Amino acid sequence: MPSPLIESLENKPGGFDLGLCCLAGVTAWTIAVRIFLPAATHTHNHALLTLAVAADFIGLTILFLSSLIVWLRRNHLRTPPRRWALVFALCWVSGQMVVWLLIASRSRAEGETDLPRQLQLASPQADSDGIVIRTKGARVVLPHGWQVLKQPSEYFVQTRARNVAKDLLVSVGTFHSDMSLEAQVAITIAGAVSLSKEEFERISVITGIPVVQMQRAMETDRGRQMLEKVRQGYAEIDYHLVYAGQNLIKGKTMAYEIRSRVTDHKEGRTRFARQFMFRGLARDELVTVAFLGGSEDVFQDQGLVDAIQIR
Repeated sequence: MPSPLIESLENKPGGFDLGLCCLAGVTAWTIAVRIFLPAATHTHNHALLTLAVAADFIGLTILFLSSLIVWLRRNHLRTPPRRWALVFALCWVSGQMVVWLLIASRSRAEGETDLPRQLQLASPQADSDGIVIRTKGARVVLPHGWQVLKQPSEYFVQTRARNVAKDLLVSVGTFHSDMSLEAQVAITIAGAVSLSKEEFERISVITGIPVVQMQRAMETDRGRQMLEKVRQGYAEIDYHLVYAGQNLIKGKTMAYEIRSRVTDHKEGRTRFARQFMFRGLARDELVTVAFLGGSEDVFQDQGLVDAIQIR
């Protein structure tokens, strides 16, 4: 019959027990999510991000249940798990699950999306006198005569609406960028011009970014990718920059305004675009509101500016 000392030694945790296994699993999963979720976000692919979020929550649920089972059976295991490791793992994984649930409930309450801040979707809301298009950081309140358009997203998730009587279109959305607002505006303009010395100096005056700094930003991998995406968008149109500068929204939020004249190669029709870009709620969020009209009146319509409400 074994002595009490031997029994005591056998019942003590030792080696890489199940408690440490649970803690290591939670740690590894957290690191993996911190790496792959931002990568999925920067693809601006709604389906991929939804899958990544769902996979993260399912993984957290499995880790939580596994740790809970080990905790409940801790006194029946041949090698008892380290209790401190189990407690830490349970608290850690349950805390992450609570954060996800709070984000989802808050987003639903705001009428936006059940996805986290990594990708904020614009969603329309019906109004008795018109429609309200909401996006993270802003909303556009449009009067009677506007209707929501269901169209596929391009470059980032967005919502569009139109006013048939006034021949106007609007596109609203929020996207994430690891570049500054000024750099994003510079690339948006640069994608449509010849990038001569004079054009670089002109963009520099508009954005406040020195020419050398702007050239370096466009020479980076991220800068080249973004510039290529912008140029692809201009591939089937003739684009002429009319004006670019800064504009105060509601007298308090500084936004960049870009006015342009675009002609579609296929239709041969010329339209006039007025785009506003400004910072969103988070540091890496940028909001864009673009109006497209059939005449230059869109450039002078103060009602379009007043429709933008910054949160």
